[in-house]
Amino acid sequence: MKVAMVSRRTDALQDFVRGIGGDVEWFSEPEVFLAQAPETSWNLVMVDALLPGLDVRGFLQSLLDANSLLHTAVISDLGPGFLEQSAGLGVLSAVPTVPTWEDGAEVMNRLCLFYDMG
Repeated sequence: MKVAMVSRRTDALQDFVRGIGGDVEWFSEPEVFLAQAPETSWNLVMVDALLPGLDVRGFLQSLLDANSLLHTAVISDLGPGFLEQSAGLGVLSAVPTVPTWEDGAEVMNRLCLFYDMG
């Protein structure tokens, strides 16, 4: 599976990335990622809501406008209501700000279930 990770926390997220498995492509700048989103296909886009200055909802809307076929998951400290608040923006899952290997595996399990259902 191809995964795009929009984050600058490469060291802090290594355990999580191992849990995701697959081919992970890192983007430290949201704008650079969004420029490629219409032309490139990933199975999953991971967005780190802790990126300084990132408006997560605005980013998700821009991503949806650029490529509505991309599944997203968000690393967030916005609490359990985040998925409800992001309804309609294509968010498959929210994970804690310090995600573990198990969190990565859970995100991939959800994605695989989604593909099996489709």
